[in-house]
Amino acid sequence: AIIIIFFSIIFSKWQSIGIYSVWGLFGWLFFAVLLYISINLVSMLIQKDRENDLKEIQIRNNR
Repeated sequence: AIIIIFFSIIFSKWQSIGIYSVWGLFGWLFFAVLLYISINLVSMLIQKDRENDLKEIQIRNNR
């Protein structure tokens, strides 16, 4: 909650300046995209690990 208040204060200061609010929005978008990509990469890695584990189990069962 404190972080939200902190950012709302910063955002209100940005609105008075004008152009900085635009840069702030770009920053937030960039941050959101980075976060989204990183989450996707992590989930892909986890899925690959699971697939590898499943393959190993299948190989063991075939033996």
